Amino acid sequence: MLAKYWKKIGLILIILACVFNVIIKLIKKTSFDKEMVASAQYVQDNNNQENKEQENKEQSNNNKNNQKEEKNYDEDNDNEEENSRKKSNTKNNTKNNTSKNESSKSKNQKKQAEEDDEQNEDDNNDDNSDDEENEDND
Repeated sequence: MLAKYWKKIGLILIILACVFNVIIKLIKKTSFDKEMVASAQYVQDNNNQENKEQENKEQSNNNKNNQKEEKNYDEDNDNEEENSRKKSNTKNNTKNNTSKNESSKSKNQKKQAEEDDEQNEDDNNDDNSDDEENEDND
C-alpha cells in the first residue's frame, strides 16, 4: 500500500511543512511599528557615523592646511628677515664703500697735493739755480 500511495503521502508532508513554516513566521513576526522604528534608528546611526567621518576628514584637512599655512608664513617671515638683513648689509656695505671711497679720494687728493707741492718746490729750486747761473754768467 505504501508503494501505491507514496506520491500522495510525500505531497501531504510537504504541504504540512509549508503550513508549519508559515505559522511559525507569523507567530514570531515583530510588529510593523517596531520594525519601522528599528530601521529608522539604523538609518540615523549610519548617517551620524558618516557625518562624523566627514567631519574628522575635514578637520584633518583643515589641520593640514593650517600647518601648511603656518609653514608658509614662517618661511615668508624668514625670507623677509633675510631680505631685510641683506638690504641692511648692502646699505652698510654701500655706506662703508662710500666712506672708504671718500677716504681714499681724500688720501689720493692729499698725495696729489703733496706731489704737486714737491714738484713746485723742485721747479722753484731749478729756477733759482738758473737765476744763479745767469747771474754768474753776467
